[in-house]
Amino acid sequence: MTQKQSKMAPPSAVVTLEPLLREILRTLAAHGGAAHRDQVVRSLLGRAAGAPLSEGARARIIATFERYLAVAETLSTPHPFAHRPFGPESRRWALTETGRRTVFQSAEATP
Repeated sequence: MTQKQSKMAPPSAVVTLEPLLREILRTLAAHGGAAHRDQVVRSLLGRAAGAPLSEGARARIIATFERYLAVAETLSTPHPFAHRPFGPESRRWALTETGRRTVFQSAEATP
């Protein structure tokens, strides 16, 4: 192993949070750390309860969260920022303790 390689983090330890996922995490934080996925979708789209949703936008938000969970499950060092606290079929999304610290620290750093 070269010196340059030894300084690099292992690929499994790196997670890039895409902008939409960051917004999902912030929305969960705004709801106290957990919410039903439909509530997260409505909040992200700025819709009142009962207002019609664009199915494409809804699907994109859900797919982003699902994709993140799929990647997080493959990491050798578990550090997911969010999860389904009631199991894989649950529609409840929540921040993990790591997610809470990360989201709240980034909010404090942003003016």
